[in-house]
This record gives sequence, C-alpha cells and structure tokens, in this order.
Amino acid sequence: MENNSDNKQNILAESPHYFIRKEYERAMLYRKPDAAPVACVGDFYGDPADAYIDPEERFCITVGCGIVLYYLCEPFASYKYDQSTAQWIETGRDDDSLWCDRIDEVADTYFVVSLENGEKRSVDIGTLAIEDVQ
Repeated sequence: MENNSDNKQNILAESPHYFIRKEYERAMLYRKPDAAPVACVGDFYGDPADAYIDPEERFCITVGCGIVLYYLCEPFASYKYDQSTAQWIETGRDDDSLWCDRIDEVADTYFVVSLENGEKRSVDIGTLAIEDVQ
C-alpha cells in the first residue's frame, strides 16, 4: 500500500475540482476534496509520463506511450484500449508509437509535447493531428 507522500508524488496534474494521479500504468482522475475516484483517463505501457487539466475543466490530456485527450463530462466512462467512444480521443498508440515525456505548452487550439528523443510535436486539441515543431 502506498503512503500519503507517495500518493502526492504520483500526482501528474491538478485543477480546482480534480487531480490526476498515476497508478501503475493508468492515469486516474479523482475528485477534490474527498479524493473520490472518477475514472481512468488513460492507460499507458510504461506508465503515464505527464498530464494536464484544462483550466475550464472541459478535458484533460495524458501522455506516455501515446496521447489520450479525455473529455471531462458525464458519464465519465473509464478509458479502455481499442474502444472508440465520444469520451476520449487518442493517437500515437499503434504500430507507430509516440513516446512522450511531457506536455510543454497548451494553447487554445494546440499543445506541444516533448518526445523521449528530444524532439517536439505540436498536437491539435480537436483532432490530435500531429505536426513537427520547427
């Protein structure tokens, strides 16, 4: 069982009403202030590396082996591999895996991720289309 300091170290992102904690290979969304589990918002081979919660709490992003953008709305279905749903979109998780280390920047229409090899990619928030960063 993890102690409280381990739990705080494993927090990847926080907002006024939620926090995301990495638990083994999963990114779990919890409600504040009671720490009630809400849903799994991403599952990653090799653990999630980073996360972001939109300031307006419309969505969250988790990265690691690929990228998952999860919409923060009812029914809060837990993420599952190979399942298509309106609750989330994902990319970089197939034969051409995108190994992300962190989320560097988030703007209105895109975000930038750093890859394990040091390169950066710009990702469209609406479609998760990926472009090289110059």
